[in-house]
Amino acid sequence: MQKHKKYLCPVRKAREIHGSKPAIVYKEISLNYDRFDDLVDEIAERLSPFTNSKIAIYSKNSINLVITLFACFRKNITPVLLNTRWPLFQIEKALNDLDCKLLISDNPKVFLLDTTSTSFEKLFNSRIPAPSPAHIDHKASITLFTSSSTKVAKGCLLNLRSLLISASSVCEKIELTQKSFCYLDLPLFHVAGISMMLRSFLQGATLILSHDLETDLLEKKISHISMVPTQLYRLLLSSRKVLKKASSLTSILVGGAPIGKDLLTRANKACLPIHVTYGLTELGSSVFIKKNPKFDKEFLPLGFPLSHLQAALSEDNELYLKGFSLFQGYYQDKKAISPLTKTGWFKTHDLVHFDPVKGYSIIGRKDNQFISGGENIQPEQIEQEIMSIPQVVQALVVPIKDSEFGHRPVAFVSGFDKLDKLKRSLENKLPKYKIPAHFFDLNQFQNSQMKWKRADLVKIAEKKINEK
Repeated sequence: MQKHKKYLCPVRKAREIHGSKPAIVYKEISLNYDRFDDLVDEIAERLSPFTNSKIAIYSKNSINLVITLFACFRKNITPVLLNTRWPLFQIEKALNDLDCKLLISDNPKVFLLDTTSTSFEKLFNSRIPAPSPAHIDHKASITLFTSSSTKVAKGCLLNLRSLLISASSVCEKIELTQKSFCYLDLPLFHVAGISMMLRSFLQGATLILSHDLETDLLEKKISHISMVPTQLYRLLLSSRKVLKKASSLTSILVGGAPIGKDLLTRANKACLPIHVTYGLTELGSSVFIKKNPKFDKEFLPLGFPLSHLQAALSEDNELYLKGFSLFQGYYQDKKAISPLTKTGWFKTHDLVHFDPVKGYSIIGRKDNQFISGGENIQPEQIEQEIMSIPQVVQALVVPIKDSEFGHRPVAFVSGFDKLDKLKRSLENKLPKYKIPAHFFDLNQFQNSQMKWKRADLVKIAEKKINEK
């Protein structure tokens, strides 16, 4: 990638071509590119004192949040997007660890923290109506936190230019053009949400902020949606009228968690334009995208990496990646430290199966493996078999200590009411040592993150078993 000192902000570029066209829509509010760009200018001037520093933002999706993000980019301010599901102590830790100079939020609870803060209301009421340079420094970045299943979410520093390169590759794959209408239902503190936003403005399309998916599908013009498997499951429970509208979309990107065989089959029967994606925060979102893939026995081939990425395998089939959208590093001691190998590869810790014709299939996390009675167990393989059972939406398998076998698998399942019947259903699918010793209803437990942390599930399982 050839680096330039500055490049034109995609919002300004879209304005020069599509000035009067709607740029962003929420409910009855619509801003065209002219007005959107003017507001970015004004907020950028208001934030000038924080140039070359970090600003934390704790907010649900909103038009003001989107405007503020681009204002930050124009002033070379690194926005640090905080998970709105976090408790106060985790927010405070992130603010201190990353040395944020300002916190912006409309949630009153965060103003209890001992930090310089302001609300979006104050920020926008005091905006300065002055033109701001619309060119962005090539170092402009954003900080997002991984939604990993490990104990601690890691702060990732991502270069904006690299994210735009990734967005461009995805646009080609899912036919996203200036005529598209992109529906943003995922949070902007997640890389998938940021990516959908950038794709839309990069192409000069219209970004629609979600209100109610079923209502919006029927009342608004939508072409592209990104969602997790649980959202797809809920969509499939909708009326025929809603499903008919959903089937007319150009693309429904599904990622963030493995998709089960039964759920994928039901989506295909409903003629939904499914694009299954595998991605990482560290790679700026999508790595593989496959339209309407089909399971090949236990594997779901997702093809080959997007055009800006390269893939390689280690001796034990761990996926290595490199390319233009690689992040700059994880934050340690207020600095981004790169974890790349000497030759520039990022170790994903994901195990894959490779077929020279069908491409890559994700098997599971290398660090999720455990041994039971001398046998290696990959939890994700058990999860896929459970999710192949009709009605199962999600399955997570974790190990618990066992005096006889060392560890035994237990499963947390959502969408299937009769858990006592699951063990019998798996007897013809899995060897005995892979059949979970216990099944729990995942919906009975609360989770503050987008993804369950497996360590938390281990604690829950051990507690529930000890109560028996």
